Amino acid sequence: MLRSLLSSSSIVKLAALASFAWICACGGDAASDVAAQTDTGTGADGALVGDLAPVDAPPAGPPSGAILVADADRDGVVDPLSEADRTKKHLQTAEWGASFLANLDDDDGDQLEDANDLMINGDEDAKDLARVLVTAWQAAPDGTTAKLSVGPLEAQNVRIWRHLPDTTWVLVLGNAEFCKTSATCAVKTTAGLSTADLREGVELGVEGRKFRMSTAPSAWDGVVHLAMDVTDATGALLPSPALPSGHDEAALRVAPWMQFGNLDAFDEVRSAAYFPVFVSGTKKALESTSIDYPTYSDWNDQWTQDIYQTGWTSIPGPKGTVQAMRVLMARPWGREDGAKWLPITFLRTHYLGPNRGIVAAYKGAPSGSTFDSFGNCDHIPSYAKSHEDYPFGRILHGSNVLPETAEFYKAQRVQGPPVVINTAWLAVGHIDETTSWVPAKTPRGWKLLLASDDLGKSMLEEQSKKGNGKVQFFIGLKNYDPKTDKLKTATVTIDEALADVDLMQWSQEAEVETTAQRAALVQELGLGDDEIVDLPLLTEDVGGKIAWLPGMVNALVYSDHILMADPFGPKIDGADLFKTYVNAELGTAKHGLGAAGKGLAVHFVDDWSSYHVNMGEVHCATNPEGPAPVLPWWTLGI
Repeated sequence: MLRSLLSSSSIVKLAALASFAWICACGGDAASDVAAQTDTGTGADGALVGDLAPVDAPPAGPPSGAILVADADRDGVVDPLSEADRTKKHLQTAEWGASFLANLDDDDGDQLEDANDLMINGDEDAKDLARVLVTAWQAAPDGTTAKLSVGPLEAQNVRIWRHLPDTTWVLVLGNAEFCKTSATCAVKTTAGLSTADLREGVELGVEGRKFRMSTAPSAWDGVVHLAMDVTDATGALLPSPALPSGHDEAALRVAPWMQFGNLDAFDEVRSAAYFPVFVSGTKKALESTSIDYPTYSDWNDQWTQDIYQTGWTSIPGPKGTVQAMRVLMARPWGREDGAKWLPITFLRTHYLGPNRGIVAAYKGAPSGSTFDSFGNCDHIPSYAKSHEDYPFGRILHGSNVLPETAEFYKAQRVQGPPVVINTAWLAVGHIDETTSWVPAKTPRGWKLLLASDDLGKSMLEEQSKKGNGKVQFFIGLKNYDPKTDKLKTATVTIDEALADVDLMQWSQEAEVETTAQRAALVQELGLGDDEIVDLPLLTEDVGGKIAWLPGMVNALVYSDHILMADPFGPKIDGADLFKTYVNAELGTAKHGLGAAGKGLAVHFVDDWSSYHVNMGEVHCATNPEGPAPVLPWWTLGI
């Protein structure tokens, strides 16, 4: 039965630096404070530039005065002896500039993102703070004080903590209240340091309350400018050998949300537990890997890919590591009304935890449509084209996503600008119905799989000409009949399928659309014909196009494996026609697929009754994730 026609109670879809390798391998409710914030005030679009303000250049060696020090050299350590950390901390370029995390995980288990409570939740939470030092000035004259300050828009989006001698943390700047749903929270834009503070030195920790959410001129550009003015007892700026002007400034930018893609290293795949045949088949396909396969049975949505999009965020860590967390983005609508059934609630109760964060890009009340499920969002692996280089790949999405979602993708920048292709002609409207990406031993490191109705039709026509027209397929299965709104026998012969005028017309119309998708991707990515592998499909129309033949391109790709829908095709010489074709195309060295170019391990799973008849396939049903890769996004300087 169609996803759109099923009742709300049905279970349905409407929904490293060590090597510096340039590789990259679907309105907030009351529970989502990060999403519900409204950007106000003035700000820059975000072309992060060099000098933000005139800043003194301290002399070499230990500073002889109070100055700000940040991890400008990106080695994961804030070092007052580092010339770059002292003199480049006001920059945001490809070479220099400090960053901080949107602290959206939950290290204390209270089901609230750490950036939204008024405490630092132990040592693990403290690791998620980007450090800034005010160096000790032991010879500071009596009466010397300093003022730390940030702008009001920045203060809405960050919290800056001070590490006290007793090892506790106290909030000194930024968002200053337990502000979960209010558009504008109380903020602290200034903080004072005493003479004793300056003589001892001060350690600060910076956390973001959200990512950069928009490129609009009025939105926060993702950078916090921390200023410090050192003054004497009269309030006048006080020069020191390290800071002749008495004024200093450091700029830190929030790390972007980065999207996972098919070529990333996964350690977990999640799906619903409702369908034993599908679960057992998926589990078997994963057996030869170290990937965990947790399932859930207490949520009203079986379409795991659509509920959330997997991703991560990171900043430089010491010795070539990263300080990182996984961050999943919630779909803006739920299967049923009420906050209880919103995907952000699912993530809060099923996922949020240490180094596992959540975010929602929508604003205000939940909204959106099937186009806002994350089967309509994907990741193009890293590539270069002429003078264009996309070392971390690009976000790809289909038609009609919410404006704030599209803005969120653009605002991350390092996996952009996003590529958009037309999916409005599909009943479900998702890009995973027609495209997928697989590893290959080629200069790019990958190839595109694309659905082709012409191929599906020609394969049946060839068998008909060979005298196999009476061979049946879909044997013993049932399919949805839109005319009666009931299930009907699906079994059909090759000749009957070819004689179905509607099916052939619908498939021809679908081929026109996928051909247009192909042309758009070829032009945008510079793909050659040998970088696209077609997989057979036949399409029907139920008010929009859906897969009549199980959509094998709608697949789960992990390492050198691919898991796809069993097509239940006609048996020719004892073998499934479509399986034989796919195994020859993907499972051999023909197209150079896989890391070694010898082909992929192809797995088929029965998803007919669980997913196919409900207008989806394997990719729709599963969602993979992994640890944050050690990828130096900060070297792009954008």
